[in-house]
Amino acid sequence: MRDLTTVYPELMDRLREMAEEFHGEYDPYGIEPSIQEVSAQSYDGFIAHTNGGLRLLVPVSLDEYEVPSAVQEEVSGYREAAANDAAEEFMRERMPEQYEVWGDELEGASGWLVNYLYDAEREYDELNKLQPDMFGKRPPFWETELGALREEFYEFESEWLREGGTYFLDFTVLFYEADHPRNLTGVDEIYLFAGVNTDFEYGRERGHRTFWDSTVPVTDSTPELLAECMAEIAEDYSAEETA
Repeated sequence: MRDLTTVYPELMDRLREMAEEFHGEYDPYGIEPSIQEVSAQSYDGFIAHTNGGLRLLVPVSLDEYEVPSAVQEEVSGYREAAANDAAEEFMRERMPEQYEVWGDELEGASGWLVNYLYDAEREYDELNKLQPDMFGKRPPFWETELGALREEFYEFESEWLREGGTYFLDFTVLFYEADHPRNLTGVDEIYLFAGVNTDFEYGRERGHRTFWDSTVPVTDSTPELLAECMAEIAEDYSAEETA
């Protein structure tokens, strides 16, 4: 299959810059972008179905909350399930007495445990205000046993969410020549799409969910149009609800 990435080198340069801009906008960790070439040639284990392109995966952990709202919506169910598992395991290990009493009733273990520890802080502070003379000078809550337990839980939960909890923000551009079966415009074109990939740790295509896509003839792929595409991606990533 003809490799259009070599036919249109200037456009490929602009598309790489676009991928780098996407990475700079959405990478929460400051790592170097890893832009992969999409091959136009088949090889062992891979069957080419495009005329080449590029793909960028930006890894994000479930314990990262500073992500676009559409992404937040897409991964919230995974995060909630993982957080509940973390809380239940933490209670088994560090709070066995409470777990024995309430364990069978814990459907939302994370919310229950967070509320339990915050209630303990509120009661501690209220007693300090109501009866300061009776208790004398007491340390702040975070220096108490329950305060230390709360900090320990937060660290435990973050580690739990990071372990096996990496998903990806996905930006891909594919070339299709004029007579390709998937071509929509009748001339050489690029198909751009961006979204989130919840095939955790691997980022295989089966985990992709598209938030934005566009098909553009190569001849129309000016820097100005690609800048408009980036603006549209940002808008759709920030949408409160995804289609």
